[in-house]
Amino acid sequence: MSLRDAVQSFQATRRGFHAALRFWRPLLLAHLFIRLVTTAVLVPVIGALLAGWLSFSNQSALTDQDIARFLSCSFVKFFARGDDPAPSSL
Repeated sequence: MSLRDAVQSFQATRRGFHAALRFWRPLLLAHLFIRLVTTAVLVPVIGALLAGWLSFSNQSALTDQDIARFLSCSFVKFFARGDDPAPSSL
């Protein structure tokens, strides 16, 4: 790539950024809306999945260490062998 090609590429990129900056408010609003919706959906789903996984422990209360051990064992087993992610016991 010659210097002239690099300068033309830079100028085209700069023009693209300037064009995008004209629409920064709608882009920001769309970003914030999508972030809000995905957070409102993903947080309850992940909480429900975690609660479901922890129900396999057969214990009424778990410490943070138990939860961390459970999750690490689950992910390691799931990715290592592709088995059911819930271990039989903690």
